[in-house]
Amino acid sequence: MKKHIRLAAFLLCALLLFTGCSRTQADEPSLYSRGLDVIGLLSEMAGNDTWLDILTANESIQERIAQAAASDYAQPSVVYQLSFPMAAASDLVNIPDFSALPESLRTALSHRLYPALVSQINAAAGAEALAAATSCTASKTFHSSACATDMLYLYTFESGCPVAVVFTPGEDSTVTATATLLLNEDFPSHSPEDLRKYFSSDALEITTVSP
Repeated sequence: MKKHIRLAAFLLCALLLFTGCSRTQADEPSLYSRGLDVIGLLSEMAGNDTWLDILTANESIQERIAQAAASDYAQPSVVYQLSFPMAAASDLVNIPDFSALPESLRTALSHRLYPALVSQINAAAGAEALAAATSCTASKTFHSSACATDMLYLYTFESGCPVAVVFTPGEDSTVTATATLLLNEDFPSHSPEDLRKYFSSDALEITTVSP
């Protein structure tokens, strides 16, 4: 009788443990919502005068950031995931052939490709746009099973400038999301066709991301 009770108790514990794990994975916030969360932090930072005073004493850069922050970033119009093969992404940011690098260094380099691409977009609008976007970024780190490789999401808004969110996987299922304002007014963020023309890359894959 005692053996049956112990077996039943063991099976009950195992079932509860399995159910708990399944519920945790099912309730895990999507990368879409994680990105929107860090954009909310970015918007708060960009709209805070005291924060801008801490970031820079350059009034022109402060004004550029404040103008971007005046828009509503609560609800995106469309969110795209932009995907490039590593070789194609390195070509876009003018990184030479890295095939001879050991695996550890190739991984380290891959973490830099999408941030470099984001910087390149802002740099095309001039030094002030690059300085403003670079000085005001927001990051959050969290646990997620949905990000095994580096990812780039492009959030577009009705009135505000687009925002790039780069997801970088780390150890123990951690992911860091970094949001950057795209202050290049010539960057065509609302059309997949125009995005392909902008990057002039047949390797670019564009996927619409749902909430």
